Amino acid sequence: QGTNTFGQWLLNVMLSFQTRNNPISGFTALQFAQQAFFVYNDIDPVIRPHLAGRRLVFTGHSLGGAIAQCLSNIYFNQGNRNNAAFVLGCPRVGDPAFAGAVDGYVYRAENAGDAIVGMPPTTWAGLGSIYPGDPKPPLCTYQHGGVPKTIDLSGNVNPGSTPPQKDVILADF
Repeated sequence: QGTNTFGQWLLNVMLSFQTRNNPISGFTALQFAQQAFFVYNDIDPVIRPHLAGRRLVFTGHSLGGAIAQCLSNIYFNQGNRNNAAFVLGCPRVGDPAFAGAVDGYVYRAENAGDAIVGMPPTTWAGLGSIYPGDPKPPLCTYQHGGVPKTIDLSGNVNPGSTPPQKDVILADF
């Protein structure tokens, strides 16, 4: 759908901040962490009583993929090791510590050249953390985690990731 309201633009500006929120591993974009906790607070009371012996799977596209990765990481860090996230066209969610933490249970699919999977940049001169007591990183760093697969322009599925490397123009129609 793209960004078309003031609130959505404000959330995009939040990518300039990274925060460390227990129980999410590493530093993540403030926007993604906040959205994940909103969803978590709604779904946890409903699904927690039913988790024993079951697999929990999150899915999402774009922002929803970022939220799915954060939710999967929350449940993993709370001891539910039998979960996964399958995401499509997802931006980078967090720093290398977050990316390393989700490598075993996040699976990413992306279209070759999709601008969103190249965002935010791997090194971002953001504003660091906004919460008192958080160690402020000198630069916000972002890295993809999980197992990547790329769908090329011919429709073939290939291992690895191919986000655009430079001169990306984003357009919302």
